[in-house]
Amino acid sequence: MGAKEIPQDIDSASWMHDRPWTDHPGADVDAYVAPLKQPAAYDLSAKLKSWQQNGFVIFEKAVSDADIEGYFDDIAVPMRDFEQYRIVIEVRGKHLISSDLDGFPDDLTGVKLNHMHCFSSHAAK
Repeated sequence: MGAKEIPQDIDSASWMHDRPWTDHPGADVDAYVAPLKQPAAYDLSAKLKSWQQNGFVIFEKAVSDADIEGYFDDIAVPMRDFEQYRIVIEVRGKHLISSDLDGFPDDLTGVKLNHMHCFSSHAAK
């Protein structure tokens, strides 16, 4: 990929500023969840605690298989024809505009397409 300089890491000050509330010391999941009406499909407190402990949460079947496949179809075009779009992408912590790239990254580790709901009907659901 021959784009502008791409940092390998996000600096710690940026991460600390933008991290979710659950990552802050003393984040009280039980106090947050107590006044909320719980959906029957999952235990929100357990999911948020999983996020705190593991850094991710899985909501089984929150998105249909058809929407996932549709989303992949939707992003195939801007990834292939990136120079025709002005999509904000994040590459290893640096925000870039797709049309400014010399080539789309072959290695998608650390690549995030932002604002996908603007051009993917499946992401907008």
